[in-house]
Amino acid sequence: DGTVSGGLTLGETKNNAKYNPSIELTKTGTLKMDVVAPNDRADVGDKILYTFAVKNTGNVTLYNVKVTDPKVTVVGGPLASLAPGATDSTTFTGTYTLTQADINAGKVDNTATATGTPPVGDDVSDPDSVTVPITSSPGIEVKKSADPTSGIVGTVVTYTYVVENTGNVTLTGLTLTDDNATPSVPGDDLTLTLYTDTSY
Repeated sequence: DGTVSGGLTLGETKNNAKYNPSIELTKTGTLKMDVVAPNDRADVGDKILYTFAVKNTGNVTLYNVKVTDPKVTVVGGPLASLAPGATDSTTFTGTYTLTQADINAGKVDNTATATGTPPVGDDVSDPDSVTVPITSSPGIEVKKSADPTSGIVGTVVTYTYVVENTGNVTLTGLTLTDDNATPSVPGDDLTLTLYTDTSY
């Protein structure tokens, strides 16, 4: 009937204290770059470790306290109860695995929500968002080989180019230019466009 212990009705006061259930969530994320080598940058498969601190900021006990996150599987809980003023920062954790899209974007955003049930009335909840920045480390390497590696005037030489993306972000609009061993004569340069319609 909207009453709590002592006959207090939701919205009424007793001993000058208003019945006020509320909850607060603080979410933190830490990028773990040593899952996939090299360990000095973020790569696909590296992890973000999330922790969730849930505080009962009201003046009544909350029950069935839980944390949900649409991007992360939250491990731990629910808490059977959380007393007024109490904070739990060890029960709930989560792990997220980086994708190439995350690294290209340079960050991972997401929002979690803590929810608790008061003795009377509707559940209370609080969302908290966190942005984990990801540093871009672009890199590229080209290796050129010739077949044959020696010959006489008139010998046809076939060159092979191997282009590798050595960074952690997608590269687009790639071109390769070869000066044909005559840097001062740009007229005989060879320019190739690589992966015109795709990324690399």
